[in-house]
Amino acid sequence: MKSTYYYIENGEQKGPVTLEELMGFMKHDTMIWRPGMSDWKPASEVEELASQLGSIQPPEVATAYNQGNNNYQSNANYNYNNTNNYNNANNYNYNNNGKPNNYLVWAILVTMLCCMPFGVVGLLKSLKVDRLWKEGDVAGAQRESESCKNFLIWGSIIGFIVDVLYFVLNIVSNLR
Repeated sequence: MKSTYYYIENGEQKGPVTLEELMGFMKHDTMIWRPGMSDWKPASEVEELASQLGSIQPPEVATAYNQGNNNYQSNANYNYNNTNNYNNANNYNYNNNGKPNNYLVWAILVTMLCCMPFGVVGLLKSLKVDRLWKEGDVAGAQRESESCKNFLIWGSIIGFIVDVLYFVLNIVSNLR
């Protein structure tokens, strides 16, 4: 099975692409991630890509990274702060091993405290994020993570509104 790669271009995550497709536009400082990597890295630091870059000259900006002029910084959420403003494309919330957040704790809290039907569906979506990630479907896991988050937000809002209405109706009925 051929490896698939993801890359950041103009602050947006792109991919998946094959190595052959990536070679058409890849530069030394192109930020790359593939399943199995724990962090985004410049192409020049990805072992299987470094040998492919031999004939490509690095851009001027690459020396600035080494001098620390662009405040190049990586963290567990894959937010890159430098003059090129590398940010993860869809602002997915990643954990330390690169997997999209499954919002499991939030789903449990919504189930227990707020609105059980929404919480149960959120739990199922949370488990689907993990399943898709283990199957290697990164894009599917990202989509399901975003769907889970949105579903839990709406479940929390609707649960809160229902609780407030119940409280108000209970007070009004006791005043009679």
